[in-house]
Amino acid sequence: MSASTRSGVASRAKMSSFGNQRERVDVQKRLRAACTTFRALRSEWADARLETKDALTIMANAALELENVHLIKLPRTLASDELREALKLRREEALVKARDAVIECASHVANIRADFEKLADTDRYVAMGSDCGLSYPDDGPVFKTLTFKEFRRAFESVNSMYVEDIKSKEELLEKISDADAMTKMNRDMYLAIISLWILDPYLNVEAVDEFDELILRAELGY
Repeated sequence: MSASTRSGVASRAKMSSFGNQRERVDVQKRLRAACTTFRALRSEWADARLETKDALTIMANAALELENVHLIKLPRTLASDELREALKLRREEALVKARDAVIECASHVANIRADFEKLADTDRYVAMGSDCGLSYPDDGPVFKTLTFKEFRRAFESVNSMYVEDIKSKEELLEKISDADAMTKMNRDMYLAIISLWILDPYLNVEAVDEFDELILRAELGY
């Protein structure tokens, strides 16, 4: 091999190495940004859960007040069918207002679920804004120890769990927000829905904790 040939090969190898390093840094930035978005979204979801639980509780109380309006003892001087009907109307309005608040919360929950869905499609999310798309070899660590494939699998898995869990909660909100169903529900039914809202049937807590430990802290140093 001539000196010029060897020089050309070395030059191409150097350029390839530089290109791979630039690609690695680009992917690292994108994955770190995705994890930062995940942490912020998870925090937003925690706040939304509490906000929605409060809205559901207010709705349950409003349902109880409407359910018991006929039990109100009015002073003899004020007792009349007109006054009792007015009280019933006011409590019906309070229940509708509470339902509207739940519907507003449901919209927020839907937006959060859609954002988790975007993160769960990791390849597409990380490649957004890239001129050449996402390309990273799986034969080496992307940060410290995990390959890109391992990193992607863990990231997709934890985000998919949040998607499924939120979908199950959206079904509860859909049932409780239906105007016809609302008139047939009593406070006990509302409280049962609140209890179900608090649960996380699709979240594997151990898997989420492991993701926090192995990915966010060990790999990224959060």
